[in-house]
Order: sequence, then C-alpha cells, then structure tokens
Amino acid sequence: MAFVFSVVGILFCVANGLGKADALCLTQGCSLYKDLTLYGYSLWWWGCAGFAILALLALLRWLELLYIVAMIGVLMDSLLLFWLALTAPCISCMLAGLLFLLVLLGIRGVVKDIAPLAKTRGGLGGLIAILWLVACSPNIFAAANEYAGQWVIYGNEDSPVQSRGSHRVRSS
Repeated sequence: MAFVFSVVGILFCVANGLGKADALCLTQGCSLYKDLTLYGYSLWWWGCAGFAILALLALLRWLELLYIVAMIGVLMDSLLLFWLALTAPCISCMLAGLLFLLVLLGIRGVVKDIAPLAKTRGGLGGLIAILWLVACSPNIFAAANEYAGQWVIYGNEDSPVQSRGSHRVRSS
C-alpha cells in the first residue's frame, strides 16, 4: 500500500505544482501558499520528490529506510500543518499530508514484523502519527468554518443586532 499511496502523492503534487488541482481547494490558505517556495522550488515539487523517494524505496522493498523516510515526511508535514493552523488552512496541503500519513501507516505494521531495528521505531512512528493528527485537527475546523462562513441559527440573516440592557421580572 505504501507504493500506491506514494504514486497517488506524486500525481497529486504534480497536479498542484502545475496548477491543475486548484478546484480542489476552497480555502484562503491555498491561494496564500500557492506560490510558496523553498530554495526556488514550489513546496509541491518538494512533496513530489518526497513521494518519489518513498515510491522508489517501496519498489525496492527497502522497508526500514522507507519507514524512516515516511516518518520524516510526516514530521515535516506536521510542522507545516502547525504553521497553517496559525495562519490559514489549505485543504490541498492537508490532503498531501494525509497521503504521507497513509504511507507511514501502510508500512508501519509490515516493518514491525520483519525488522528488529524498526521495532524500536514503532512507537516513534505512532507518536509522529498522533502529532500529525493534533496538527491537522485545528486546520480541519478552520477550513470547515471558512467554507461554511457565518450562518444564522434562526431568523433573518440581515436582522440588526440590538442590545437591550437588563430586564426585570415582575412577580404577581
């Protein structure tokens, strides 16, 4: 499964890097981070390279290294998600991060069974997955809030807001 999620990640990052997946993102963070670069390259191309490395390691069956690189990818994405939580959510960024997480979770059980070295890292991978969930959660709520916008619970949307001071209750 790690290979499949890696290939899907490559395709998703290429589509975003070329600007062909703009319709998938409905939040302000997408337009805010669309042109963000690191060393002159879009973060989407860095993500594509990360997924390509993961796909190659999965194809070669270098499972321990695949597990370590997947943990690094999820950890780096967690840092990005914490940054997004402080600024503006980006649905496409969260989806790419979810694919990194799925690669990690997909390889986690396999590696624990076959590699003694990974047994010591098994707990670390789980902690990194939890960190990612903690980092992603505020982004999910912020994206939902941004997408839904303000909504009226009851009454007319254009009603004026009035403050009426204190009211006394008469006893009979």
